[in-house]
Amino acid sequence: MDSPVLGRRAWLAGVGLAACSRAAEESRPGAGSTQPPRALGSAESGRNRAVDPPPAAAPRSGRAALAERSARLGELPAIALGDLPTPVRRASALSAELGLELWIKHDDASSNLFAGSKVRKLERLLADARALGHVELLTFGGVGSNHAVATAAFGRKAGFRVTVQLAGQPGGPHVARNLAACAAFGARIESIDGVADAHARAVRRERGKAPASSPYVIAPGGSSSLGHLGFVDAAFELADQVTRGELPAPDLVVMAMGTMGSTLGMAFGLRAAGLGARILAVRCSSNSASGPSVFERARNDFEHWLRLHDPRLEIASAEVILEGAFLGGGYAQPTAEGDAATSQARKDGLELEPTYTAKAFAALRARSASLAGKRVLLWASQPRRVTIDPAAVDERVIPVPLRRYLRP
Repeated sequence: MDSPVLGRRAWLAGVGLAACSRAAEESRPGAGSTQPPRALGSAESGRNRAVDPPPAAAPRSGRAALAERSARLGELPAIALGDLPTPVRRASALSAELGLELWIKHDDASSNLFAGSKVRKLERLLADARALGHVELLTFGGVGSNHAVATAAFGRKAGFRVTVQLAGQPGGPHVARNLAACAAFGARIESIDGVADAHARAVRRERGKAPASSPYVIAPGGSSSLGHLGFVDAAFELADQVTRGELPAPDLVVMAMGTMGSTLGMAFGLRAAGLGARILAVRCSSNSASGPSVFERARNDFEHWLRLHDPRLEIASAEVILEGAFLGGGYAQPTAEGDAATSQARKDGLELEPTYTAKAFAALRARSASLAGKRVLLWASQPRRVTIDPAAVDERVIPVPLRRYLRP
């Protein structure tokens, strides 16, 4: 369930600094024109790029670019947490091997604190929590959840207390490091039997309570409509990089999909920003969490949310191809195809991880023949490897049912 959004320009100007130790970045509304803006891919913009390429101006944040397109969405609160925009590069060796033009969007460089794509959603969610007066965050995930670590890290940096409720999953070194990281970032860790049920109970329990006495409940993966908006921001960031000539407009964007929020935000953001790319969304979680019917309901809900916030914005979704053949045994279970993809990616200096991005790249490799000559962008959403030693964690801060994960 989405939390209400109360902040507006006055909040962005006056309270943003208190939300994070870094200066908050204020979203800039448009100039007030009621005329619909031209798409970035319009004929006029294409002529301008061909005849008179734009100078190497300072990059804009996706939020600032979105605010120019939609003043109303631009007024929603946000704080600067990540090192954005993240870089893009052409993967020359992999392009030659796969027979296509492969580009990498390096969200693995989004922050020195804890990288990956989760920071984009948290920039919106933590701002909303602050605007509503909450002092504690509550979220959910598997024991090795990247989202749980990101919430612990950025929540602490923004001055919140953080509780993460974690459910069992297949173990391993990555899981042990992420559990240790949640503890190292000072989160209170609680054991749960199921992620979806725990989230639903928390929403019911906290409904109607005063913000100062209740936690701000963040859905698993940060996937609520406000969280999705973080990837509308990302799509506008990408479009700005295309306009500045950092990469050509892609024909296809390949994304790993867990709780669907990144894909949903990107799907609407690409169209709003004027990019015509399709999305290959590679499912990395169960059918109940990300199957076709679940995805369509979530897409309809987000479209309704966007229309409520800005009825004047032209709202359409990019074509999304759901790929479920590379899930393997289930969430967080490595696959042979993913292992082979990881080995190949290293030839071009790209490090993947087995839960999400290895499966996404495996799906791309399998489709490479049909994509010959196409411009493909792989969204590298994985965080860099956590360096915290699980053996150094005081086990007393870990619930008894979860302690075994510290010893993979």
